[in-house]
Amino acid sequence: MADRKSGERNSFKDGDPRFIDLESQDERAYWCKILMATEAELAAAVAAAGTSAEKVKRWLAARRADK
Repeated sequence: MADRKSGERNSFKDGDPRFIDLESQDERAYWCKILMATEAELAAAVAAAGTSAEKVKRWLAARRADK
């Protein structure tokens, strides 16, 4: 699957881009870039919000708004 903005390809767990798989280095790198987050921030977001990419995105946005 290609990311429209960057043209990069990423293989999502079970082919589902709606969920973040922290076990996969490729996915961690992909989501860190897309969400403009460090690996630590991504891991904290997944721990707090679950593996849903949309929920992680909202959690990160809310946390950034608090700063």
